[in-house]
Amino acid sequence: MIFKKQRTLPLLLSSVAALTTLNACGKKAENSDLDIVGGRRVTAQDSGPEKISTVGLNGCTGTIIAKDLILTAAHCYDNSVQGGYVLFGIQFNGRDRKIINIEKATVNRAYTDPHNDVAMLKLASDIPAGYKPAKLLPAGVSLTNGQTVRQAGYGSDNTPNSFGTLRTVDSRYVGQGSRGSLSVRNGSTAACSGDSGGPLYVQQNGEWYVAGIASTAYMDAQRRCVGGNEYASVSQNYSMILDMARQLTGRQDPLGSGNEAPKPDPDDLNDPTKPAKFQLLGELTEQGDRLVIQAKNISGRAVRNCEFTLTPIRSFYGFYRVSYDLTFRVSESAADQVLNLTFQDPYANDSRLGEIEEYSVKKTCQE
Repeated sequence: MIFKKQRTLPLLLSSVAALTTLNACGKKAENSDLDIVGGRRVTAQDSGPEKISTVGLNGCTGTIIAKDLILTAAHCYDNSVQGGYVLFGIQFNGRDRKIINIEKATVNRAYTDPHNDVAMLKLASDIPAGYKPAKLLPAGVSLTNGQTVRQAGYGSDNTPNSFGTLRTVDSRYVGQGSRGSLSVRNGSTAACSGDSGGPLYVQQNGEWYVAGIASTAYMDAQRRCVGGNEYASVSQNYSMILDMARQLTGRQDPLGSGNEAPKPDPDDLNDPTKPAKFQLLGELTEQGDRLVIQAKNISGRAVRNCEFTLTPIRSFYGFYRVSYDLTFRVSESAADQVLNLTFQDPYANDSRLGEIEEYSVKKTCQE
């Protein structure tokens, strides 16, 4: 018997393996054919919003819209808050992933269906370097039928256990759904379970905007995602989204500079093109629960307000590799001054972790 009738269901993935508090990463059997339904995997070489503005949640996906704010779906709210984290990286178990805790969250209590499926999360700290907030498609700006749009998310590709890899696909906007939701169709492409809350990106005048929040998928009788999706419209919910952001941050302009550049990207030490320059002296040493390395100010002048970030990589139970960031702040450094950069390591005595195998040191100076 052939079933032709389709139905829409929320894209929430109901159960996901819990993440450890460390950035654990290990080997996983992978199928090179795994894609968002009809799409492709996002790679480290991608530079579009699918890579720099899309994040993973517990069973869902989200979009960075400010230096400390994540936009997602109302039906993802409970799962995301219970998970307690936001993941930055192209794979949930990837070596380069970073995790930031959720400080607080808010949801549209009047949520009824795809047109108003909106929630927001506030991070406990700013987004990592290399990520950027997506601009909101302004109120009153509508999409054009047939316009190319870009979907992204960590969801299933209709095969078992395929959640956790960031995938993307370009599709088409085909008009408004019930009560103003955005309908996306393009043959067999679709966001699927776990892509809930994820972004619908659109390019206008050479700039990328987030136009929608993934809400539902069209599914066949075998519960496979087929044919398309419904998204909550960012433009139509613009005022609500701004109110949520103000509520969570206490800022009158909650997106503000965060929509442009949340903070300078850390500079690799010894980079001669940067105005504030430091040179590493010797190797990293472990002194109890402290990690110490010397750095010399070779800027030729005093510099102020520098934050050094040390990222050690250790083995985890001998099978995985984990990385985490430690910071050390220097209020002022005189020309040619040698600094003992001292980082408190909360994992120094963790029996699960082996010796430091690699490390990197970066800096950000606000002069």
